[in-house]
Amino acid sequence: MVKWVHAAGALLVLAALLVGVPLVLVLWVGNPYPPGGFAALGLVSDAAVLGVLAVLAWLFWAQLAVCVLWELLPALRGVPAARLPIVTGGQQRLIRALVHSAVAAGVTGATLASGGLPTADGSPPAAGTTAIPSAAHGPSLLLAAHPTEPSPASSATDREPATPPAGPGTADASASPSRQVTTVIVTAGDTLWGLAERHLGAGERWREIADLNLGRDMGDGVFSTAETLQAGWSLRVPVDEPPGHTAVASSTDPPAVQPTPTAAEGTPPAERVEVRPGDSLWRLAEDHLEDPNRWVELYQANRTLIGDDPDVIIPGQELRLAGPTAEAATGGRDSRASRSDERTPESTDAEKAPQGHQHITGSDADSSPGRDGDPRTAPSAVSDDASRSESFSDTADGPHTAPAAGEGGDDRGVTALRAVLASAVCLSGGALAMLLLSRRRQFRERRSGRAIAATPPGLVGVERAIVEAGAETMETTEFIDRALRHLAASQRIAGRELPNLGAAVLGADELSVLFVAPADGGPPEGWDATDDNATWSLPRQTILEPELRTQPAPYPALVSVGFDEDERTWLLDLEAIGVIGVAGPGAVVEDMVRFWVAELALNAWAEGTEVLLTDGFATETTGLNPTRLRILDGDPARRLGLRVARDADEAADNLEKGLLELRRDAQIVDSTGPVVLIVRGQPGADLVDAAGGRDRSRLIVVHHDTARDLPPVIDLTDGGLAYLPAWGVTLQPSTLPAGEAAAMADLMASLQGATDQPMPPATQDSPAAQFMTIDGALRPEFTQPRSATGGSDESVLPEPDEEYLSAAATTAEDLEALAPDVPPSVRVEIEALDPGLDADVAAWTDPDARRPRVQVLGPVAVEAWGARPEEIANLGGTTEFIVFLACQDHGVTPERAAVALGWSEATVHNRARDARRLLGDRPDGEPWLPDASKTEAARQRGVATYELHPQILVAADLFRRLRARGQARGADGLPDMIVALSLVSGRPFDQLRKRGYGWLAETPLDHYLSHAVVDLAHLIVNRTLADGDTVTARWACQVAITAAPDEDKPRLDLAAIEEADGAGTANETVADQVIDRVDADPTPRTEQILEQRRWLAS
Repeated sequence: MVKWVHAAGALLVLAALLVGVPLVLVLWVGNPYPPGGFAALGLVSDAAVLGVLAVLAWLFWAQLAVCVLWELLPALRGVPAARLPIVTGGQQRLIRALVHSAVAAGVTGATLASGGLPTADGSPPAAGTTAIPSAAHGPSLLLAAHPTEPSPASSATDREPATPPAGPGTADASASPSRQVTTVIVTAGDTLWGLAERHLGAGERWREIADLNLGRDMGDGVFSTAETLQAGWSLRVPVDEPPGHTAVASSTDPPAVQPTPTAAEGTPPAERVEVRPGDSLWRLAEDHLEDPNRWVELYQANRTLIGDDPDVIIPGQELRLAGPTAEAATGGRDSRASRSDERTPESTDAEKAPQGHQHITGSDADSSPGRDGDPRTAPSAVSDDASRSESFSDTADGPHTAPAAGEGGDDRGVTALRAVLASAVCLSGGALAMLLLSRRRQFRERRSGRAIAATPPGLVGVERAIVEAGAETMETTEFIDRALRHLAASQRIAGRELPNLGAAVLGADELSVLFVAPADGGPPEGWDATDDNATWSLPRQTILEPELRTQPAPYPALVSVGFDEDERTWLLDLEAIGVIGVAGPGAVVEDMVRFWVAELALNAWAEGTEVLLTDGFATETTGLNPTRLRILDGDPARRLGLRVARDADEAADNLEKGLLELRRDAQIVDSTGPVVLIVRGQPGADLVDAAGGRDRSRLIVVHHDTARDLPPVIDLTDGGLAYLPAWGVTLQPSTLPAGEAAAMADLMASLQGATDQPMPPATQDSPAAQFMTIDGALRPEFTQPRSATGGSDESVLPEPDEEYLSAAATTAEDLEALAPDVPPSVRVEIEALDPGLDADVAAWTDPDARRPRVQVLGPVAVEAWGARPEEIANLGGTTEFIVFLACQDHGVTPERAAVALGWSEATVHNRARDARRLLGDRPDGEPWLPDASKTEAARQRGVATYELHPQILVAADLFRRLRARGQARGADGLPDMIVALSLVSGRPFDQLRKRGYGWLAETPLDHYLSHAVVDLAHLIVNRTLADGDTVTARWACQVAITAAPDEDKPRLDLAAIEEADGAGTANETVADQVIDRVDADPTPRTEQILEQRRWLAS
C-alpha cells in the first residue's frame, strides 16, 4: 500500500510540473508575445516584463518535460539514463527520483541513502528530519506530542547475516549452500532496482542483492543501509539456477569446470566452455589449456564478451577457448620454454620499468590508493591489530551462520558483526579501546621469555571485525570523550554551571550538544553557539589535550540511538530523562537496549556507570565489562535502584550541589556514577517516582513501553525506524542482536583472565630455525640451567646472579629464562648451519648491495631497485603482499594468500605482478619474486607457490638469527645481540594501512617481535650495567621502550641506569613511568623489583 502512496505522490508532482505549470501560464499570462512586438520591450512595461518572465517559465517547463521523457524510457527498462546536457545535475536527479518513484514505487538507490530499510513490498521509509532542532523551541523530553507515524520499513534484525565478500573475477558459490552468486560492477547511475531488473529479471527482487551485500567492505566504503551505491563497487548478485539444475555445495573451494579431455589423451579440447560459479580465467586456462598462464589468450579471444575487466566473468557466459592445448600447439615441446614474452597475471616483459633505488614505507604506500588500498595510515596503538582492517574471509570454507552465544566455530557470525559495527561509531571505537586496554595489561604482566596469550582460534574473526571497524572510529570516540570533558573543565574554570545536556549529534565536521534549556553564559573557547544558546558545536579538527582525562566525564550515560539520513549519529543523555520508555516490537526494542548496554560497558565516558540487568535480559553481554554490568533479580535490583535515588537526593541536600556540579568539580566521583536499571516490562510506580520528574536523575530506568500511558521517549515502528518525539527526528536505530553481543563479550572475557604462555617454536624455513623459538631465542631443549654462582662462559650473562641482581632491575627468574647455559656443541652446530649470516648483516647496511630489504622491526618499509612507486597501480597492497610473503615460512599458494589477505585470487595475481616489478631483477636477470610455477616450493610440492627469493633481506629474520647465534656463543655473544637490537627502528609492524595486515591476527608476529626486543634489550642492559657501560645500556633501554611502550621492564631498567649514573632520579622515574603511568596495581614482578631495589620505600 505504501509504495502506491509514494507512486501517487510522484505522479501528482509530475502532473503539476507537466500539466499544471503550462495551464497556469496559459490562464494567467496567455500569449507571452507583447502586442507591440519587440518594440514594446523597450518600454519596459508591466506586460513586457510579464511576457519575458513567462517565456523563461516556458523554457524551464520545456527543460523539465524533455528531462521527464529522457528518464522515463530507461526507468521502464530498469537501466540508468545517460546525462542530459540541457539540464543541471540537480534537475536531472530530481526528475529521476520522481520518475523512478512513479515507476517503481520509490525503490531506487536513494532508498539506501535515506538511512531507512525498505518494506517487503518495496517501498522506502519516510525520510527523517535532519536539521538539528533547538531544545528551547520544542516540547520537553517527556511531554512531547506524538507526530504522524513514520512510514513502516523492514527491520535490519530480520535480515540474514551477510556473507564474506567475494573477489571480483569469480562467480561465488560460498554465499549459500543452495544458492550461487556472481559479481557485477556498479556503473554511474545504477540502482538496485535496475540491477535486479537486468540480472534477476524483476526489479522487485532488489532486496536479494541488498541482503547479499549488507556490511561488505567495498574498499572505499561499506555497503550499509546508510550509503548509496558508488560507481566501481563490486556487488554480489544471486544467480538463478536453470530448470532441472541442482546446486552442489562445497565446504572448501567453489566448484570448478570439469576439464575436458586433452589432445594428449586422444580427444581434442572443446571449442567453447560455459562459465560456472567459481570459475576464473586463470582456472579455466589451467583446466582447458593446461597452463594457467595462458589466461591472457583466453581473455583476448573473448574480450568482446567479457569487457574491459578480465577479473569479471559471469556464470552462463560461453567462452571460446584460445586454441589447442600446449602440447598440440608446440608439437610436443614445452610451450612455456618457447613463450619468453608471454603475458601472465603477474608479469610481462613489456611491463618491466627501468630499475632504480626505491624506499617505500607503509605511509608512503598508502599515499597511492588503489582498488583494494587505502590512503590512510593506522593510529599508533599497543596492539597493531588496530590497523588491520583489510576486507577478509575468516576461513577458506566459505561463510557460516552466526552460532548462538557460547558456541564455537571460527566465524562466530563475523560478517553480521561487521555489518553492525560498520555504522556503530561509538560502539566500535569503544570496543577497540577496551581491547587495547586489555592488551596493555597483558604486555605489562608478561614474564620474560614468554608471550601474551593468543586470541582463541574461534574468536580471531571477532577480533578482526572489531579492529577493522574500530581503527576507523576510535579517534572519533576519543574526540567525543575529550570534548565533553573539555566542556566540563572550561565551565569549572569559568565558575559556570554545566548545561543540562539532552542529546548530542556527531556529524562529519562537528560535534553538536543540544541542551534541555539554554545554557547560562556563552560557550567555552573553540565552541560555537546558536543564537538561543541552546546548542553548542565544536569542530572535529579541534585539538584537545590528553590531560583532559583527569576531568571526570560530565555525561556518563550518553548512548547512541541511531543515525539520520545525513549519516549523523544521534546520542541521548539518559540521565536527563530518568525513565526511558522504548515502544515498538519486542525484538527490536531488546536489540536497541542491548546496544546501549554494550556502549555503557565499553565507552570511556561511561566509567563509573553500573548497569543492572534483570529478568534474564542481555545476560550474554556481561563479559564485555563485568565491573560495569551486573545481573540481579528484579526485586533486589529495584531496592538497589531506590537506594541510589535516595542517596543522590541526600548528597544534593547535604552538599547543595547536583550531579553535574559534583562532576564538574570532581567531588565524590565514586558515588555520582549513574545506575541504569533495565526491566523488560512496565516499571513500578515507585521506580518511576524515584527516577522521573527531575532535571537529572542518577537512577535511570529503561523499559519496554507496552502501556503507552505517555508518549514514549523512543518509538520504534514496525518498519524498524526510531522516532524521537522530543527532537522530532526519525532515525535508523542502532541495534545489537544477542549473537553478535555474545561474540564480542566472549572475546573481551577471554582477554580479561588471559595469562602469558610459552613462546611457540620457530617455523622459518632455514636449518638453524630448528633450534629457535619464534622470537629467536634458543629452545629449552638445546639449553641447560644456568649456574647461579657464575663462572661459566656458556651463558651470555656469565657472572653470578647476585652481580646482576645488584646492578640491574632484574630477577632470578629473568636470568634463568633469558640467559641459560648453552652447551658448546650447540654453538658449533648453529654457527655451521648459518655461515652466511655475517654477509647478510653487512648487506643490510651496504648501500652498494642491491638486495631488496624488508623492514618490519619498526614502521613497515620495503627498499628495492625495481619500478618507481608511482608506476605501481596499488602501492599499499603491493607493499603488504611483499611483507606477507616475507613472513611466510615455506611460500604460499595463491588460494591461501587470497584467504589470508582477504582478496580475490585475481587480486593476488595482480599484486604479485606489481610486487615483481617493484622488487626488480637479480644480477642474473631473474626476478626477485619468481613466477609461482618456478619457485623452489613449487618444484618440491608440484603446486604453484609464491615465494620470495631467499637472498631478500628481512629485518626480523636477521634479528632472530643474530639473537640465536649470540645466545649460543655465551659470553662471546654480546656483539651479535647489540647488532640484532640495532635493526629495530620502532614498534614492530608500525604504521600499517587501516585496511591491511589482518593476517597478523592469526599469527601475531608483531607481538612476538615486541617481546623479543624487550627481552633482548633487558639482556644487554644486565650485561652492560654489570660491566659499567651505562651508555650502551641506556641505548638498549630506549630501543625497548620505543618498540614496546606498555611493558614495565625497560622502564624499570631505565631507573636502574639512572641510579648507576648517580642521577638520583630513580624514584621519580619509577613513580612517573611505572606506577602513575597506568591506573592499575603494580605487577608481581614490578613489586619484586621495587622491594629488591628499595625504590619508593618511603
